[in-house]
Amino acid sequence: SYREEIILHWANKIRDSKIPISYNESKSPNDIMRSIIGDDMEIETWKSQKLPNDNFSTDNALIMSKSRRFCLLIDPQNQALQWLKEKIKMETEAKYNSEKKGRHEDHAKKEKRKDGGTGAHYTIKPTMDNKTIFDVTMDCVQNGRSLIYENAGEILNQVIAPIYKKEFYSMGKQQFVSINGQQYEVNENFRFYIITQLPKPHYLPDVCVALTLVNFTVTEEGLQDQMLNYLVEKEDPTLNSLRKNCIDTKNTSERKKKEIERDILFQ
Repeated sequence: SYREEIILHWANKIRDSKIPISYNESKSPNDIMRSIIGDDMEIETWKSQKLPNDNFSTDNALIMSKSRRFCLLIDPQNQALQWLKEKIKMETEAKYNSEKKGRHEDHAKKEKRKDGGTGAHYTIKPTMDNKTIFDVTMDCVQNGRSLIYENAGEILNQVIAPIYKKEFYSMGKQQFVSINGQQYEVNENFRFYIITQLPKPHYLPDVCVALTLVNFTVTEEGLQDQMLNYLVEKEDPTLNSLRKNCIDTKNTSERKKKEIERDILFQ
């Protein structure tokens, strides 16, 4: 595939430039990418959050995690959407449990909103009017929430163009965005994802330059990987359950290790 070819090309360029890289001819392109920018604990966490269990989807998630731009996901089968919603939900709950212990239960409940908000993430769609889209978007921008633009077409709403193009500027340590002559503060925790169900969309150059396009369309190879893993889960659920428990235990231990290392450094 093109992705495998470009990864091998980059790896060879890096090696030819005498830059240290953990790469040899026996490694597949997927292994090269994961060894450079991947983290086994993080990847397994994504899979527990409903990321499709195939190499192509894992590579897509790695690209998203390292991108400096907001991502536009081509997702005809809604697999990326399901993963993102579960990922945001679990991360929000983990953050809440660690930072808001002791808070009253009534405040802990996620507030349902007509605009699609669940407390963990908020949703906007092209069918909404411009005022609702703008209000929900700016609420997320200022309060550091995750925002998902679902069912996007080939023409994106220009009301939020300064947001998805990241037309931010800094004043001191804080970032701001100016829309219609008004200045808004940008919370560093704000995340924005645009998702389209169109299998082969055509976007204008300014959109392609502003966003990182990630194709989550299921490939034949990816579907084979998913079906194989699904078959293993059904044929030997006990072993699969044990595997998941081991992964969870390992991830918990790794997180505690990093917390201890951080605490030692700050002492």
